Amino acid sequence: MWSPYEKCKEIVKKEWMEGISWKGGNLAEIFKRISKESLANLRIWSIEEFEGRKRKLQQLKKKLKDLKNGFCHLDSGEEIRRIEMEIDNILLDEEVYWKQSSRADWLKEGDKNTLSLKGLYKKEQKQDSRFGR
Repeated sequence: MWSPYEKCKEIVKKEWMEGISWKGGNLAEIFKRISKESLANLRIWSIEEFEGRKRKLQQLKKKLKDLKNGFCHLDSGEEIRRIEMEIDNILLDEEVYWKQSSRADWLKEGDKNTLSLKGLYKKEQKQDSRFGR
């Protein structure tokens, strides 16, 4: 979810370029330390960037409604398009977040059918071997 954001790229680049000298020391430990610091900074940035998105979305929707219901909506076409684009971006971010979150949950929990399918297959193999198939 973070990758399309320039600020995210800047944080990662800064950590890897300026963070710690690569000269001397255990490379695995240096890599681990830089990765940990990058992730911590990305989490801080994420909280600052994405907290309050629901509130901002509600404010934008209200502002859009006011502009469309007002008499001056013909004069504020650019503003309406800008707000609609901002709303679309927030909703897209939310969709990506939930999609990635569900994928992560699925990977973590695994497919619940896998074990039952393996058991069924083994049972079938056992029966086949008894009957000489």
